[in-house]
Amino acid sequence: GHSADVMSAVFSFDRSSVLTASEDGTARIWSASTGECIMTLSQQGCGGLASAVFSADGSLVLAACDSGAAKIWNAATGEEMRKLLEDGSWCLGDPLISAVFSAHGSSILTAAGCDGAKVFSI
Repeated sequence: GHSADVMSAVFSFDRSSVLTASEDGTARIWSASTGECIMTLSQQGCGGLASAVFSADGSLVLAACDSGAAKIWNAATGEEMRKLLEDGSWCLGDPLISAVFSAHGSSILTAAGCDGAKVFSI
């Protein structure tokens, strides 16, 4: 499992998987039926993760990082697809608290500790 506190946990839309985000800097995809860890998503420089969510179709994972970045991974392969806000510049480097996909999947909404929220096209 995780080596630090788990900050969020969500089901995939088809309820076959559970996604957790941890202060250890990883997001993990688990089998909802067996509890087995299917995949660990990690990347240097992200810090701890405040939240992680699946896209509506389950193909992507989005995580909010303590570094102020947001990361998107391919949920099937674990490949990092995109890193947004690498320097956290929109909110003076404050940690992100959450990040979510829009219903249609073309945008993400992020919230940060500076009392700010911002939408990004992906």
